[in-house]
Amino acid sequence: MNKVEKPKRPRGRPRVMSPEARRERVFHALEGIYSRDGLDGITMVAIAAEAKMSKRTLYGLFSDRDQLVHEYMQWVRADFVRPLSDREKEYPLRTRLVRLLAPSEDERGGLPLALLRQVIVKPPQPVDCVYGRIQQHLETNRELVQAELDRAVERGEVKIENTREAALLLETMVRPSILEPLVGIESFPSAAELRRRFDFGLAVFLQGIGAVEEAPH
Repeated sequence: MNKVEKPKRPRGRPRVMSPEARRERVFHALEGIYSRDGLDGITMVAIAAEAKMSKRTLYGLFSDRDQLVHEYMQWVRADFVRPLSDREKEYPLRTRLVRLLAPSEDERGGLPLALLRQVIVKPPQPVDCVYGRIQQHLETNRELVQAELDRAVERGEVKIENTREAALLLETMVRPSILEPLVGIESFPSAAELRRRFDFGLAVFLQGIGAVEEAPH
């Protein structure tokens, strides 16, 4: 009678996730809970279960729910502005601005907007602190855009007298206002709608500042 061979176990220690990979798993779990149960369903117990990790592991990453939500919003910020690598800084201006500012294709399901609305209506911290933090993020984004416009001026790609004002203008041209979705007048644009707005706004901006044309990447 032939013996049935038992499946061999892989040798070595099981693969351990990096802290960054665990954090991303938690953030995706947060989005999953919101899409199914709304903001009321977002608890540390529910997040740990959704992320398939122990509460101890979750609390090792985030001290409480407020810290988790705050760091999720910082993570989402990469959907709007992504710092360039040294290699990317060598690309032509249009390509640099696309890499820096193009909206993510990820559909967040409205969670960032819902969290921002909750922070404004019922802030976990003093209002001045909340708005100060939001303003700090916005200022950091603008500094990154201004740095690329400064680089373009230095390289002779464009002629701009005031790159800070140009950075502010570009921001309003490639991004829709969040005021209407924030107060519930209309829904936030889809990823496809955001991309159409971005492409059109960037094209008008570059034409307006007389940037040297290049083939889209």
